[in-house]
Amino acid sequence: MTPRWIGCAPENFRAGRAAGLPPSAIVLHRSGGSLSDLRARFADPVSSVSAHYAVGLDGSVHQYVSEADTAFHAGMIVEPTWPGLREGINPNLYTFGIDQEASPTNGWPEAQRTATATLIAEIASRWSIPLSEETVVPHRAIRASARCPDAAYPFDEVLERARARGVVSTDEMELATADAPASDGALSIDRTTLALPSTQYYPENVSKDLIVLHFTAGPSARSAVNAWRSTPEHVATAYVVDVDGSIYEVFPPTCWAYHLGVKGGTSHERRSIGIEIANIGPLQPSPEDPAVLNWWPNSWKRAYCRLDESARYLKRDYRGKGYFAAFPDVQMDTVARLVHSLCERFGIPRQIPAAGVRLQYEPATFDAYKGIATHGNFRSDKWDVGPAFDWDRLGL
Repeated sequence: MTPRWIGCAPENFRAGRAAGLPPSAIVLHRSGGSLSDLRARFADPVSSVSAHYAVGLDGSVHQYVSEADTAFHAGMIVEPTWPGLREGINPNLYTFGIDQEASPTNGWPEAQRTATATLIAEIASRWSIPLSEETVVPHRAIRASARCPDAAYPFDEVLERARARGVVSTDEMELATADAPASDGALSIDRTTLALPSTQYYPENVSKDLIVLHFTAGPSARSAVNAWRSTPEHVATAYVVDVDGSIYEVFPPTCWAYHLGVKGGTSHERRSIGIEIANIGPLQPSPEDPAVLNWWPNSWKRAYCRLDESARYLKRDYRGKGYFAAFPDVQMDTVARLVHSLCERFGIPRQIPAAGVRLQYEPATFDAYKGIATHGNFRSDKWDVGPAFDWDRLGL
């Protein structure tokens, strides 16, 4: 499901999760009014309230706060009955809030129950939350005076529907590792470890028709994300694929951030999904020992490999450099599966640039191009994804 991004007043949520607390439960609310009323309330900084999502009577889903951030939805504790409460810690910090549009005459329509169950299942899958009465709770279990949702709410039915959508049960979850990544078909995608707060990207849903491949020019996925965290410029890609093939979702691919740096507007940033591949990138012989190839940090003084380690690099002239770090097979296979998955999900054409322009900067070609491209197609001063990338491995 792709919720409609609405957002809320900056005063009504907190970026990130304090002390790195992983979300471990989902709290269900009723709105006490229409979606329009709820939107106005969350947009009012005086209200000091928000929720991550709201589900309409017609099954529409609105998102107000990024899952990586803290919504203000259940912080007041009054005569609680929920055994999952953590002593001395505000429950907002480790829960998701789902508000639901309420109607005094329509009850809880089928479309709304179905959408709520689907949303619960998807959140639980992304954050490895086992579904039970202790991890999906009514607001009234935290704040009894709220009587929210009302006593007529079909809580058991909605929870069972969420379970039926393929999310593991509590018993099954106990058999898995505590930090196991969420599964996306044949892919395992870690959506929590390197997730950025919404202050580091633009949390609005936009249409996608382009995938742009990058390399990090660094040794790992974590080093790339740490660099993004240290700057306020909203620079990031939705995904980073590490050298061992691990996939990290840094922010939802429906949203966007700056990853191209193209002058003259943000249209390409918005319409594209960026994939960073952990790879050192360009190399050059060491001035101290020409048998050693160095990479760029510290003025090209850090050793990467020796010339006799030919499996670790490709020798080819490209934009002023003659050597480029190779991509491991497991990493290439993972990138290929991720590209296919994103093409299917977003309807992105399964095409790659023609061989003659694959490594070229050609604005006339790529301004209107749809499919899979590279950073170097949009910037003449960039090397990524470079000549060592084997396009045939994508299987397109």
